[in-house]
Amino acid sequence: MLERRKTPWRVALVTVTFNSGHVLADFLNSLDGQSNRDWELVVVDNASNDDTLDQLNSWQGPLHLIKNVENLGFAVATNQGISFAQSGNFDAVMLLNNDTQFDPEVMDQLFNYQLSTGVPLLSPAITYADEPGRFWFADGGFTNLRG
Repeated sequence: MLERRKTPWRVALVTVTFNSGHVLADFLNSLDGQSNRDWELVVVDNASNDDTLDQLNSWQGPLHLIKNVENLGFAVATNQGISFAQSGNFDAVMLLNNDTQFDPEVMDQLFNYQLSTGVPLLSPAITYADEPGRFWFADGGFTNLRG
């Protein structure tokens, strides 16, 4: 396990919901279990009409909830969350899908890796839930030409 260090910045975890009630409990439980708590959840809800908002409102974690009156789509809502993080003086933004589950050390590992390397963009390896040995995403890169 990596040495735990407190991140020197505030991290916004941005997620977009739309009728996400059927997956939200596992996502919130994953957040609750994190060993590193140097983050705040920013949720942009695209006018959910299921129990998504009830689950979010009853969650005890650090939450900023932006409620859209109509479904503006994933990209627009993601940009709303990023803009909120920038205006709220967050120093880093992590985009996180709410249909995911993750181990308790994920935030700690990502934050410590960023601290030790200084790289500006990170993503964890992502496996299939029903096939943990099979990777959905394990590497990536950034080029100026493709942006």
